[in-house]
Amino acid sequence: MSRYQIPGHDPQGEITVGWDAPLQTFFCVAISNQDEDADEEPKLWVGCSWKEIASVDLLAHAIASVASIPDPIAEVLRAEAGTGRPTDLQRSMGRALDGSRL
Repeated sequence: MSRYQIPGHDPQGEITVGWDAPLQTFFCVAISNQDEDADEEPKLWVGCSWKEIASVDLLAHAIASVASIPDPIAEVLRAEAGTGRPTDLQRSMGRALDGSRL
């Protein structure tokens, strides 16, 4: 799993994006740090289900309300998702979750 901090529209927010190879999805977790006493419940949390977000473009659309993905990070994410072959466990998980053959 990769994780990258990116700037958000809210300067007090914390935005993390990445690629989750076991779930075969891109993800984002956005936390607002405006209220120090509040729980750090994510303001936005996407990409936590099997193949939920299949491309960087879909991730960018999903997080547009909180951040824009810088081009260098987008390129790294694309490269990470395109590397490696699925493991036996990932293939089994894929068949169990959606009947796909990885």
